[in-house]
Amino acid sequence: MQANDYKIKVSHLASAPHSGGVDAICGLSRRTDVLEILTGGKDKQLALWRVDPSRAAEPNHGESVTLFPCRHSSAIRSIATSSDGTSIYTGGADRKVE
Repeated sequence: MQANDYKIKVSHLASAPHSGGVDAICGLSRRTDVLEILTGGKDKQLALWRVDPSRAAEPNHGESVTLFPCRHSSAIRSIATSSDGTSIYTGGADRKVE
């Protein structure tokens, strides 16, 4: 089973690190033993989550691991990764790509 075969509800993540809510989400993990997810929000930050795949459908299952501030002057609207997984790109409502 691939990590991207799981459905994650942002509302089920254990805490809400973004002030103002989540505007973007992107799966990172290429492993099957843990799901890694990035979320971006109006607070101009990325949050890295690790989720146990066996609990992916349960409420309050995610653990926010790290918050990363971005250089956007407004909300993060999109998140993408390079094909080799070494780079993360964000698009903001400020019309910039970081």
